[in-house]
Amino acid sequence: MPSRNIMIVDDDLSMTLNLEEILTNGGYEVVGSAHTGEAALEMARRYHPDLVIMDINLGRGMDGIEAAGQLLDELKIPCIFISGHDNHDFIERAKECRPLGYILKPVNDRQILADIEIALSEIEARKKWEDFFVTGYPPGFIEKYPDLTPTELRVAYQISNEKTTKEVAEALSISETTVQ
Repeated sequence: MPSRNIMIVDDDLSMTLNLEEILTNGGYEVVGSAHTGEAALEMARRYHPDLVIMDINLGRGMDGIEAAGQLLDELKIPCIFISGHDNHDFIERAKECRPLGYILKPVNDRQILADIEIALSEIEARKKWEDFFVTGYPPGFIEKYPDLTPTELRVAYQISNEKTTKEVAEALSISETTVQ
């Protein structure tokens, strides 16, 4: 099961406490809460949460959209926005940070928990596909064959794609005997 560490960023203390209660009761660990964009960045660098619930309007200084953009660019930490604003301009700006959700205040406990589950599932799927781009193998392929050498993995992958012995040998620049 993926980790379930979440950070809350909201300048309204009562909202922060409400969200902490909802998340804790939902089985999540709240690793911290911040009230400004700057504090959010500092805290995220220290605790590296899996997900941040981010208010857009944080009063003075950096707003939530700016903070979310920096979190994503610098630390690869995604967010779900929470806001009382549903106007087009806010949503268009928010989309630039590729959020995993946008929850309107006042909050609904069940909706928040559902959105978080969906977001965490998306984070896990993204990590698996990032592994694909690094290793060249689809998610779970390497784990399926933990005892194979790198060459054996390359051969197995080619065979799984219905390549013949000759095609595998040519593709990997090895002999057909090695493939066999």
